[in-house]
Amino acid sequence: MDTSPERRRGRGRRRRDPGLRAVPAPPDVSAGEPPPEEPTHRRATLAALSVVAAASAAALVAGLLDWVPGSNAPARALTGAESERLAATRVTNYRAVRAGVRLVVGTGGSRTHLVGWVDWARPLAYLDVRGPGAGPHRGLVQATPSVVMVRPDS
Repeated sequence: MDTSPERRRGRGRRRRDPGLRAVPAPPDVSAGEPPPEEPTHRRATLAALSVVAAASAAALVAGLLDWVPGSNAPARALTGAESERLAATRVTNYRAVRAGVRLVVGTGGSRTHLVGWVDWARPLAYLDVRGPGAGPHRGLVQATPSVVMVRPDS
């Protein structure tokens, strides 16, 4: 095993003397040169973002304080026959798990066809939207109580 200084020098990581690190020299103020100017675009961006945030917060607070829900007339109570039919429909749909849906809205050139199914066991609806009245809304719709996703036709 060779332990001579020449042998050890070629292996491993080279280490530099910590005293040789380059440190930027401070500006020479005594020579009459002004110090280098700080970048101002960061300050301008920060100021603009602060103004936008303050304006958004003020608009939100003003909107929340002025908003009053509309007064809707109360819904009428169901009759005994209506509540029995509604309960029977709900039980039938829940036992069937899924129900097919075929719906036509409108007439003539403004009609829209909705074809799909509703899953009653887990609240989910899946519909295909077609017809001359669908216009740019043609495509697939998947809906849950919290989310509606639309995949338009290309």
